[in-house]
Amino acid sequence: MTGARVSTKLATRTWNTLDVTDLVQDWLSIGLVGIHSLKLESATSSTATLDAKENSVTGNWMYLDVTLKGPQGPIGLTGEMGATGAKGDTGAAGPQGLIGLTGEMGATGAKGDTGAAGPQGPIGLTGATGATGAQGSTGLTGPKGDTGATGPQGPTGATGATGAQGAAGATGYSVLSGAIAPAADVGVNGDFYINTAANQIHGPKASGTWPAGTSLVGPTGATGATGGYPAHAIGDNYGGGIVFYVYDSGQHGLIAAPADQSTGIQWYSGSWTTTNAVRDGIKGGQSNTDVIIANQGAGSYAAQICANYNGGVYGYGDWYLPSLTELQLMYDNIGPGAPAPLTNVGGFLSNAEVTCSNCYWSSTEVNTVSDWAKDFTVYVGFITGQGKQSPFAVRCARAF
Repeated sequence: MTGARVSTKLATRTWNTLDVTDLVQDWLSIGLVGIHSLKLESATSSTATLDAKENSVTGNWMYLDVTLKGPQGPIGLTGEMGATGAKGDTGAAGPQGLIGLTGEMGATGAKGDTGAAGPQGPIGLTGATGATGAQGSTGLTGPKGDTGATGPQGPTGATGATGAQGAAGATGYSVLSGAIAPAADVGVNGDFYINTAANQIHGPKASGTWPAGTSLVGPTGATGATGGYPAHAIGDNYGGGIVFYVYDSGQHGLIAAPADQSTGIQWYSGSWTTTNAVRDGIKGGQSNTDVIIANQGAGSYAAQICANYNGGVYGYGDWYLPSLTELQLMYDNIGPGAPAPLTNVGGFLSNAEVTCSNCYWSSTEVNTVSDWAKDFTVYVGFITGQGKQSPFAVRCARAF
């Protein structure tokens, strides 16, 4: 193909008959089928284009349009882009290029799964106390707690200033009284009147006139039941001790303490005086005890320990040293001298045989140096005057 040249200069476009069979065969044999023109180079550096009239190899003559081309014309418009060709084979990798500049940091990727917990590290040093955080919002109100104990009374507050005088109230009505019926000129409309002699009330007065009186005394009620205290019997446990004497059908009587207040104490506090505690009989010991303490004063002696005794569930404080008669009633009714089943239910001393080793002090005085005592020994039970310094037993009493 490179050896084909055109030596004739063509001034005008003409048709020439050329035998180019071999040329076309060469053209087709190099795989240029489908190309519709062939560029030929002239001896004078002019070019000619052969436009194929047929696309196949023939043994016939072909007509070629030979055109001499002048200088390069202006570049035509860009044609439409052809269809993308098939992807070629990947070429061999080129040498490693220079490392480029670090690009901008990309967006943060999605959070990965949490890794397994590592082993516990050593406990670090305690850090400094941080600043107090802001006050949090108030939580929900909890359930109401139990009412606490009442606190002590606070001091009385200062008296406040006197308030302003209130408005005057409406004029009220009066309740009048007298020992006679009300006269027409007594009181004003709306008043009441009590006739104290007739036990009647009149009113309210209206139009200047008093109405008839109404009795203030109702009808007599039914007679109520007879009052009184519960009846008790000798040997009953009542009033902080044992009943040893009753009267008024058991509504009143005397009570002995349930045990001895002492098994050995003197009658006086150390002063040899005449106390004038000479009363005897029921409740005589109550008066004697007051007289003895007023005379002897403070100390530890028979009358004083009875006055200080407060036996019983309610802590009765009216115990006294019994009189000689009251002491005898204890012996006869609840002591060793009592008949069965009350024999010594009071638990008195009674078994020793030494003279007066079971004696109990009474509050009845004999004279300046002696006082009456009662021996509670079984089958003895005598009464004897003994020195006030002797250590005898004491059993207190109280009345109900």
